[in-house]
Amino acid sequence: MAAAQAPAIRAVISDSAYTDIIPILEREVPKRGHLPLMFTPGALFAARVLYGMDFYSVRPVDIVASIAPRPMLFIQGTSDKYVPPSDMDALAATARTAPNANVQTWLVPGAAHAQSFNTEGVVYVDRVVAFYNAALGPDTSAS
Repeated sequence: MAAAQAPAIRAVISDSAYTDIIPILEREVPKRGHLPLMFTPGALFAARVLYGMDFYSVRPVDIVASIAPRPMLFIQGTSDKYVPPSDMDALAATARTAPNANVQTWLVPGAAHAQSFNTEGVVYVDRVVAFYNAALGPDTSAS
């Protein structure tokens, strides 16, 4: 979401990103807080009043297209039980609606939430480096 507001960010890699935080909070707040689902809206309201955090406005899917034409790589594990792989598909599809969109996806077999690096190791690093080299050019500052 910061990239949508900061043009200085020239390329984005998003690993295990959600489209909208509310469905996750509706599932996780009752589970982790040991409260009935009906208390979730009140907890979200309290977070807004006490901390100024409006979770209802945290919807990356609404702004992802505005990042173009900067390159984006979405990474998602097939075994993610926290953020479904369909969120990556939705984010990428929305990002591709922008003129001059440059969007890549990588669905990592067997990776759980935010575990693609741990699942793929060197392959993950190689893909991330290759993406940034292609997007930004190789680092020549050491020469």
